[in-house]
Amino acid sequence: MLAVGIGLLFIIMLVQVFARVILNLPTTWTVELGRVLFMFVVFFGSSVLFIGNSHMQIEFSNEKLSEGFQKNLRFIRTILILVFFAAFLKGCIDKMIENWCVCIPTLEWMRMGYVYLLLSISAVITIGILCVESIEMMRKIK
Repeated sequence: MLAVGIGLLFIIMLVQVFARVILNLPTTWTVELGRVLFMFVVFFGSSVLFIGNSHMQIEFSNEKLSEGFQKNLRFIRTILILVFFAAFLKGCIDKMIENWCVCIPTLEWMRMGYVYLLLSISAVITIGILCVESIEMMRKIK
């Protein structure tokens, strides 16, 4: 799914460059659709990275700590991220409701509410992944 999003983003940006440079014809719809696809790729990609704990991390400080302290620190970090994404989800839902009928000027079929819906879905996926990770960590700590 992410590969499709990245591929579409690449094609849309190629269309934009071709239209502007070769045809000297600005295409404003490509900019807006590119922004939406970029948000899709970033937020869903971020969710996928939580699955294997694959986000960039600074391991230098963790190596100097005891294994038990590392596990506790990892658990606290996961809970803090979970709280952040819960607040993010609430904000997305509020904005989605507020902007559900607002059209994007260059894409009349696209509503801003759809964009916030995409962000909400990625937040729910991330929260689910973090909850599973938290439960697994609690089992290992005991």
